[in-house]
Amino acid sequence: MLISYGRYGFYFDVPGEYHVRALYQGAGDILIPSNVHRLRVGTPLTRDLDRTAQDYFSYEVGMNIYLEGSRSQHLKKGFDLLREMSEKNKKSLLGAKLSMTVANGLTQPFFHVVKTDEHLKLDQAFKAEPREALKLTEAAVDLYRKTRQKSLNLSYRQLISQRVDCLVALERPQAAVKELDQLHKDLTRTGANAPVLKQISDLSDTIGATPAHKIEQYHTRHRLWDRVRTHDQLATKKPRKSRPRKKSSRR
Repeated sequence: MLISYGRYGFYFDVPGEYHVRALYQGAGDILIPSNVHRLRVGTPLTRDLDRTAQDYFSYEVGMNIYLEGSRSQHLKKGFDLLREMSEKNKKSLLGAKLSMTVANGLTQPFFHVVKTDEHLKLDQAFKAEPREALKLTEAAVDLYRKTRQKSLNLSYRQLISQRVDCLVALERPQAAVKELDQLHKDLTRTGANAPVLKQISDLSDTIGATPAHKIEQYHTRHRLWDRVRTHDQLATKKPRKSRPRKKSSRR
């Protein structure tokens, strides 16, 4: 769940301390609040950071973050800024997260709506650029592998899932298997759950066993990046328990 940007823009765009609390609404009138989490946003320490902050807190950047990367001509300024920031901060987690956002916008072709005299049609504005996406996230992979923190397991897995999609699209299954096997080793060291490790292992075996001439078909049907994000989003939602219906008595 993205809480940094939404309908009313950026929620933490002013320096200061923020208190964040999540509310879970269950069946009926059940409302479960979380503990309060404190966030502190500091003031920019340099003039360069101050200028970057002014450019960052914009509609174009916010929508790129919300959409996880977009090459829309209307959001180009934000996309270019995120790319520039990811390269400048590639040795930090900030740069790693931004590079994933930018790379995600490159993993698929982008279409825009073109208006003709008779109807509207979709026109491809950009082709997918998996090679460029891999290049952008190389530093992020090194950073996650060196950091080895359990709290970063989810993000690290999403990064490798994104890269595996790119490698499969480029018909490089062995390189994809290599990255998945390394992910399995790294998450084992940081104490990832057994079901997660099994999913990674099974996927590595599946890709490795897929014939090279069919690997593109596999990629078309199984976009791992999208599946992982969907799975992680669903995992955070607990299913509601249905209440038993009362039997109506007839006289």
